[in-house]
Amino acid sequence: MKTRKLFAPIMFVLAMAVIVALSGCNSNSNDNDGTNENGYQWATGDGTNVEEFFFSTGLDENGFFAGVAAVDFVGSLNFNPIVIPRDVHNVPQEYVQRIIEDYLERYIEIVQIVDRAVQSGDWINIDFVGTVDGVPFEDGSTGGMGHDLLIGSGQFIPGFEEQLIGAMPGSVVNVELSFPEVYPQAPHLAGVDALFVTTINFIEELSIPVFDDAFVAENLYNEGFTTAAEMRAGIEELLRAYRIARFITDAVESVTIYSVPEALIEFFERALIEDWRREAARVGSTFEIVLQYFDVSSVGEFLIENHADVREQAETYLVLQAIAESINLAVTDSDIAGYFNHFQGTPDHAEVEQLYGRPYMLKMVRSWLVFNHINDNAVFE
Repeated sequence: MKTRKLFAPIMFVLAMAVIVALSGCNSNSNDNDGTNENGYQWATGDGTNVEEFFFSTGLDENGFFAGVAAVDFVGSLNFNPIVIPRDVHNVPQEYVQRIIEDYLERYIEIVQIVDRAVQSGDWINIDFVGTVDGVPFEDGSTGGMGHDLLIGSGQFIPGFEEQLIGAMPGSVVNVELSFPEVYPQAPHLAGVDALFVTTINFIEELSIPVFDDAFVAENLYNEGFTTAAEMRAGIEELLRAYRIARFITDAVESVTIYSVPEALIEFFERALIEDWRREAARVGSTFEIVLQYFDVSSVGEFLIENHADVREQAETYLVLQAIAESINLAVTDSDIAGYFNHFQGTPDHAEVEQLYGRPYMLKMVRSWLVFNHINDNAVFE
């Protein structure tokens, strides 16, 4: 039996990226419209170029926003502890099964069947040569390239597919029929009798693998699973962690924000621009080209276009800093190593520290620790 791999789309997307990149929090304030009162002093020339920005600028040595007591800008922080409802941390088994089935789609194969007759609803592969009065006509042949056809789909002219039912792969069927009286695809063939000498190459069937120990051992050993039970348990735990992370994220998003300090808005405006400036430089381009990409003509217009994202980031990190302040959360060298081990597979952080500075690095790690603190101290119903 000949087979070929069918690379079906996979929906196995389980991420714990929520740990750091928590979504923006709700705000009750319109205190900042996304522009600096005196303009963008750090934009140069005609407003299309920007000064280089160092990501640790505006942060103190501990990675907090300098001079900002975040707890003064937010409402109640009810995270000590947070209660995780049972319907959040108990994962329905149908969700686990759905992930397994989606995962199996990666390994679906199309099997070529040659030992039974064609039935309605089959996918088959055929070749044909069409003639009118013994003369081949334009576009009336597959040229030996093969054509996949679903019997019963109505893809071909009426009567063609029905005459193939019951034929065996390898056989030749003389399909005799008339083109429809109205045939706009080729008006000169409308109502004409034709013969299609059709070869049934094979029937195609999908072969879905069985989810068992052999399948897991053969295909998923690189992902740390050796048995079906291990994989099922691993998926359940990933889903559980994601659902808890989403619940905690929603709780963070519900924190009331009285106002956002101007320093945070400007920090994330400049950080956004610096990200784009560095990316443009990496590919040998300029920030002016970035502005063209966003269809804006100046830094000011660019920031207005991206104001919502900037504000979400500012609000998120304001809340995260407020939580860290409220529990006196300090970042140790061990925490830093753990962060980089978790996200990069190595404790080495020299390159990140050089590119972004130690204060910014501490801010990243602290955000992760805040989430972990909430999660570790949660009470489960």
